[in-house]
Amino acid sequence: MKPFHVLSLSVLFCLVAALCSAQSMQTPSKRSPVVAQSSYWMLVGQFVDKTAHLTYAQRMKELHGATFTEKQQQEYSVVTAQYSDYLDRLRKNELVNHEQFWTDAKSYAEHMIIGPGVPIPGRPSALYSLHTGSPDEDRLLCERVAGQIDVARVMIASRDLLARSGR
Repeated sequence: MKPFHVLSLSVLFCLVAALCSAQSMQTPSKRSPVVAQSSYWMLVGQFVDKTAHLTYAQRMKELHGATFTEKQQQEYSVVTAQYSDYLDRLRKNELVNHEQFWTDAKSYAEHMIIGPGVPIPGRPSALYSLHTGSPDEDRLLCERVAGQIDVARVMIASRDLLARSGR
């Protein structure tokens, strides 16, 4: 028969392991985008950064497109082409097939643009945020990023359908 303290330690170890595994199985929505650093949140962050970059470029074109130089137009074209290529690669990731990814992306965007910020990868105590310099423009940018996230979701779903149909 095992001594009582060895048996107690075994039971304690099992309880700790069970609690750790239960906590790690939490859905991403129960975790704050400001706290977690998993590869899931890295993917969400990268997606939101690229979407915000595209959305900001679209806003600049909307405001100043009539006076864009040829170089600015080329840069805008590169941003849109790179985003399209990124969505093609993102489509292959299984995580984007889950509703939670899109919900988390919108929440992450709001934290990044409106506040309080999102963690810098590898430096969880430092926050990164994106601001236009105007609270009204920040809100508009946040709304547009959320809309662009919806557009990206539809684009990925339609590309996925085309790929499945063999076209």
